[in-house]
Amino acid sequence: MARSQDNPRAEQIERAIIGSCPALRGAIAATRRIGPRKVSVLVRGETGTGKERMAQLVHERSGRSGRLVAVNCASFAETMLEAELFGHERGAFTGAQALKRGLFESADGGTLFLDEVGEVALALEAKLLRVLQEGRIRRVGGTREIPVDVRVVSATHQDLQALVEDGRFRQDLYFRLAGYRIELPPLRERGRDTVRIARHLLREDPELLGEKPWRLCRDAEDEFLRHGWPGNVRELRNVLMQLVVDVRGARVQRRHVRDALGDRTSRHDEERIDLDEATVTFVRERIAASSVEIRAELGLSKSAAQRRLHRLCLSGRLERVGVGVSCRYRVVAGPRPCADPRGRERIALTLAREEGRVSRQSLSAATGSPSGRRVGC
Repeated sequence: MARSQDNPRAEQIERAIIGSCPALRGAIAATRRIGPRKVSVLVRGETGTGKERMAQLVHERSGRSGRLVAVNCASFAETMLEAELFGHERGAFTGAQALKRGLFESADGGTLFLDEVGEVALALEAKLLRVLQEGRIRRVGGTREIPVDVRVVSATHQDLQALVEDGRFRQDLYFRLAGYRIELPPLRERGRDTVRIARHLLREDPELLGEKPWRLCRDAEDEFLRHGWPGNVRELRNVLMQLVVDVRGARVQRRHVRDALGDRTSRHDEERIDLDEATVTFVRERIAASSVEIRAELGLSKSAAQRRLHRLCLSGRLERVGVGVSCRYRVVAGPRPCADPRGRERIALTLAREEGRVSRQSLSAATGSPSGRRVGC
């Protein structure tokens, strides 16, 4: 198996991926193992997490002589996407004045990257499955089958397994596409990677460079760490663009970041509190629930579920029963506000460590105190 230093292009792409988060480094390591194999790869992650860059890395590690060809499946209507993928013969439909080779033919000997593959229409999924099974395509309006040697890497922000269960995605196509799965973590679960990426962009992105090197103050970094970043790296870059345009001087402070984020931070707090309530409600309805059941119900990662359950236990809203695989959580009978000032301080410290800040609303929700009541922290 080829090592990364054997492929300068792969090494260059890997160096451009900023971050030391274990989940991210594990995804990169997976490209080394799966790259030389012809199996199809499915990259899953939220928007802005770098799915296309991961597809580029898989292609570069494949050693295939052809090129990487990318298409966003969500940007075409069903009939247009079919012609884009398979090509069309002259006169196949109105406007088809000449023969056109499709993306499968263009990627022959290389890799075809299907971005947002969950948006493919059901009727087209059957034709796509046939190509993956037989390695042959038929242009729209044509009768001749053309052999192609294409490795398919697809990506989506959706849960394809859930779409399969709902009958909105073919199960057999899912198994063909997901020969190997790579999960990319969202920015909010990558710890200080957020600050590392911000510093890198301010230093290296030509559109973000100022007359003097930009400096992020410590309180500004804390503000970055507490934000949820639903748009991930793409949203982070947009916020940095607003900062370099609006901030006078070269020091970015907390107030600058808050102005750039606007009211998005408060919305993130509300989403977090809503998830706390949903967690308690689910456990109450089940009498008792395991961490695995809670994660599956709320769509949380393992680390996010552990942090949330720890905080809810600390606040006295949930209690942990049993150890190991038999461990389950249940609602404490008669939830009560945390009356011990030291207990509230511990909760406040936990929130500050996990969320980056403590607001009155978030602390009230965590301790069970009324939102208008002053709490010691």
